[in-house]
Amino acid sequence: MVQGKQPQRVRHHAMTPDGALPTFAEQMFLSNATVRQYSRGDLIVRRDSRTSGFLGVLDGHVRYATEAGAAKYFSSLLGPRQWFGETILLDSHALPFRAVAADDCEIAAVSPRSFQKIIQSDTRALLAVTRLICVRQRQVLASAAGDDDGVVSSRLARRVIEASDTGTRMSQSDLADLIGVQRLKVNRLLMRWTQAGIVETGYGSVRVIDREALEEISASRRDAS
Repeated sequence: MVQGKQPQRVRHHAMTPDGALPTFAEQMFLSNATVRQYSRGDLIVRRDSRTSGFLGVLDGHVRYATEAGAAKYFSSLLGPRQWFGETILLDSHALPFRAVAADDCEIAAVSPRSFQKIIQSDTRALLAVTRLICVRQRQVLASAAGDDDGVVSSRLARRVIEASDTGTRMSQSDLADLIGVQRLKVNRLLMRWTQAGIVETGYGSVRVIDREALEEISASRRDAS
C-alpha cells in the first residue's frame, strides 16, 4: 500500500453505482482525504479495525464484507465512486467489516476526525451519509431476499448489462459478490441464459448476445433491487 497526496479530481465512469455520494458531498470529503494505492489482494481494512476512516473507491474494485466471527452477513464488490466505512464511525456497536483490494485500486481515505468534523458542520453532508446508510440497508435486505429467483435475475441482468456497457471484465464470483448471492445461484442463471442464447460465458467473463432479452429480465423486478 502506497500513500499519496490529496485527490484533485474524481474519475467518472459510465456505471452509476449504488453508494455514490452527490457531487458536492463527494468533493467535500475528497478535499479532506488522502489517496492510498493498493495492489490486488492487499488488505485495506482489517476486520477488527475501527479507525480506518471513511473510504471511497477512486479506481479499481474492493471486496467488502460485514462479518462477526466466522459468519459473513453481507458481502459486495465496490467500484469507482462508491464509499464505505460510515456505519462503524457512527455506531460503536456496528458489526465490523473487512475490505480487500479485488484488483489494483486507488482509495480516498478520510480520517475519523475529519469525517466527524464534516458531518457536524454541514447538514448536507450528514444527509448524504444518512442516505448512504439507507442504501446499505437496502442492499442487505435485497441480499436477504436472494432466494427469490425473480429478484436475483433482475439484479444479475442489470449488472451484466452495466459490465458490458463499461467494458468491465467480471467473473461469476465478481457478479455474485456484486449482487450479494452465492456463486452457485449466479452460475445456474447464467447457464439458463446461455442455453436460451441470451449470453455467452467464458473464462472470467460474460458476453451479452441478446441485449433486448436481458433488458426485459432486468426490468421485470427492478423495484426489488
